[in-house]
Amino acid sequence: MARKPAAPPRDLQDFQEEIDQMIAQAEAHLGVAHGTIADVAEDSDYLAILKIHATIEPLINELLKENITRVLKHPKVSFPGADALAEFVLARNLDEKRTLAVKSELIDARRSEFIRNVANVRNRYAHNIKNISLSIPKVARKISPKDNGAAILRSLSNLKQPPSDFSLRIFLYWNFAFLLSEVIKGIKPPAWKGGGGILSTGEVGEISQTPSEEE
Repeated sequence: MARKPAAPPRDLQDFQEEIDQMIAQAEAHLGVAHGTIADVAEDSDYLAILKIHATIEPLINELLKENITRVLKHPKVSFPGADALAEFVLARNLDEKRTLAVKSELIDARRSEFIRNVANVRNRYAHNIKNISLSIPKVARKISPKDNGAAILRSLSNLKQPPSDFSLRIFLYWNFAFLLSEVIKGIKPPAWKGGGGILSTGEVGEISQTPSEEE
């Protein structure tokens, strides 16, 4: 009788369940069918990067718009041009919006670099049909031959050392899930139980590291 594969450790199962919840929350927020984003874990490298890029940009747009208008429509500010300013900002390209988001402390530098490198890999795929069959590590090496793509792969995986080609997709998916969760919290910050003004964002518990990121 064939032996069943060993079940993963419970802490890893719990971690994966949290990842799945983050992805499901993002799908619900975007109004897409369940599995649309989750399929990124199983898609080809080319399709995964295109989906990740296509998911990030509308959420960054929403993050900037909500925070610009939230601040400028505050009773103590009451700037009548808030909507016009938001429209102007959202007409910028993704790199400019990413830069504004990190300078406005809506995302941190690590998340900003993840977005930048997803865009770099996506653009390399999109600009030459010959690249479609290449893996993400091979595309990263083409973009940055001096370090063999190491900096890009570290950013995509959120690891201090580049992961193996086999494990990159796992860490990429986890890193993507954390970004989605953080951006959605920035779009719809939970109310602060202790009270405060309209701009209060509260404290929310979250996973800050993947199991392999621990020192």
